[in-house]
Amino acid sequence: MMKKLEPEYILNDMVRGWLESEFLDDSAQKNCLSQMIFQGKLLYAMDVLSPETHDTIKTGYSVSQLKWAQDHEEQIWAFFIEQELLYNINPKIYMKYIHDGNSTNGFPKESPARLGAFIGWQIVRSLHARASTN
Repeated sequence: MMKKLEPEYILNDMVRGWLESEFLDDSAQKNCLSQMIFQGKLLYAMDVLSPETHDTIKTGYSVSQLKWAQDHEEQIWAFFIEQELLYNINPKIYMKYIHDGNSTNGFPKESPARLGAFIGWQIVRSLHARASTN
């Protein structure tokens, strides 16, 4: 959390704050997948609005944490499916996969927090890439 107080995070935090204030999150009343996609949309909007910002700044991950998430994307998906989290409607259960922390519950300590948001970002990126080719 302390590293996110560095100057290079100011623009990212400002853009994220603006996006969150303009586009209210109504997905919290739905399920984990809806929340993941909402968080993914926020990260994707930051891709578009600030393309020069490195993904480590957007996610708040270190380089090694970002690499871990990228390298283990398939296992992360498998975890969400096996634990039947995608359509879980209990925010107390699924928010620990969306919010900041030291790591993500159920994953090794070297995993970053917010893996649900990371997967939501990959979903949105994938959908945008497919739409762009059609």
